[in-house]
Parts: sequence; structure tokens; C-alpha cells
Amino acid sequence: MINVSSNGINVSVAELITLRQHAKYLSHDTKQAAKVLPGQRLTEIRGRGIEFDSTREYQSGDDIRNMAWRVTARTLKPHVKVYQEDKERPVWMCLDLSPSLYFGTRMQFKSVLAIQMATLLGWAFRQAGEKVGSLIVDQDGFQIFKPQLSEASFLHVLNAFSLSSHKKLKASAEPYLKSLLTKLSEVARTGQPLYLFSDFHGWDTEIERQISLLAHRCQLHLKFIYDPFEEVAPPPHAYLLTDGKQKVLFDTQLKTVRRRYEDSFKQKKIAIENFAKQRQIDLTFHSTNLEAVAKVSS
Repeated sequence: MINVSSNGINVSVAELITLRQHAKYLSHDTKQAAKVLPGQRLTEIRGRGIEFDSTREYQSGDDIRNMAWRVTARTLKPHVKVYQEDKERPVWMCLDLSPSLYFGTRMQFKSVLAIQMATLLGWAFRQAGEKVGSLIVDQDGFQIFKPQLSEASFLHVLNAFSLSSHKKLKASAEPYLKSLLTKLSEVARTGQPLYLFSDFHGWDTEIERQISLLAHRCQLHLKFIYDPFEEVAPPPHAYLLTDGKQKVLFDTQLKTVRRRYEDSFKQKKIAIENFAKQRQIDLTFHSTNLEAVAKVSS
């Protein structure tokens, strides 16, 4: 395991730059994906990832889904659309930094793990010669960094990651995932790889609809960030919880309380797993009790 310096609560730009040397520890599959992204694996990319070029007469074996119906009607001869490969597929690192991610009971906050994983993958794709962009949403709104090749542009992304991790949280606990997905659908082009880091707090049918639409036309990878405290109830005890204004008693000595607590996370996890499986969306789970390098490499 590689020791990445961090206090677990926030991260500095220097720490994120250090992660560059650890990109070589990423799994073979991840490195291979970085190498072949530019138009070389069309069958593995959701949506065409290619642009309309022209039409020609239908030939035996052509896919009827590519029929050019207007030209066919005008010429009275079957025609199909011809597409040109879109060789440039910049990679997007998309961070949902809702208030719920500024939480952790092990090595780090969920927000820190998300930032470190996005940084690691960003360095890996940059080393493979890919353009890397980022879309970040936090309590102050959106930050969009268009994909660029220059290291200076990626350092601007890392600076934004770091600044977001240092922000003092406002009172609102409202998740930002829906607004992030809406914005992402506006900036992402067909066929582009999107890596979405979130704890998927507030998961509902609207989020499912938005993700389905994105996955239909992009190569979407969901990174589910969670803390072990969310998965397993804490040891039996009467805990006094507060948000600074209100107080509530959380009594895990009661088996019914523990069961409801653990079932809630389990049901959410199963629901998202089933959703992703049905739509063939890449989904991985990442816990705060392991370092980012170990999680991305696994």
C-alpha cells in the first residue's frame, strides 16, 4: 500500500501533484483503457462516438438503424448514413461534492477520497496523452474546466479540487447530484468517457432517468463513495447526535434500530447495482477505509 500524505479532511495541491508518481500503480485494465480511448474501442463506448459525414446507397449487411429515410424517400432508393469516427474523446472527471460527502469515520472524508481518485485517474489519462477536463459542483455552484492537454490546465483543476475540500460547509444539506447531471448532459459530447464520483445521496427515479440518458450516449463510469459507518451500525450505545442546532438520540442498543439502519444502506446499494447492471453501466464501490491508490488499483 502506498502512503499518500493527507489529514483526511482536506487536501493540498502539493498532495494532489504527488499522486502523479502513483499513476503507474493503477490496474492494467485502467491503463489499457487510457491508451485506447481515442476512437479505437467503438464497441465499448455507449452511443456512436462518431459524427455524421454523408449518405450512400444501401448495401447488403448494412445496419438498418442507419437508414437515411429522407434521402431514401427522395431518391426512391435505399440509402444509409455514413459516419466519421470522432477521434478526440477527452475524459471528464465529474465530482459531486455535496455536503454529505464531507463526512468520514476512517482514514478520510468521502470528499477527500473522491478528489484523490479523480486526481489519480486524471494523471493516468494525461500520461496516456488524453485531454482531461472536470466538472465540479459544491456549495458555491459549478466549476467547469474544459478538457485540455497542457499540464497548467490540469493544475487549475487540482487547485479547484483543493479549494473545494477546504470550504467551510454551509447549513444546507441539500444534495447537488441532480444539478450536476443536468449540467453534465449539456457539456458532454457523444462517446466521451465520464467518471462520476458521488455518494449518490438522494438517489431517486429522476436521478436514474438522468444517468440513463447520459449512459445512452457516453461511456459512463459510476464511482460510489461511502463510509463504513453508513454500511454497518456503530457498536451498541446511546449516541447523542447534533448538527449544531438540534440534538437527537441514536440508540443502537436496540436491534430494530440497528437492522433498519443497515437495511437502509443495503437496499440503496442493491438498487443502484441492479440499475447499473440492467443498463450495462460500469459501477464500482469505494470505501473511505482504504487509500485512493489502493482503491483505484483494485
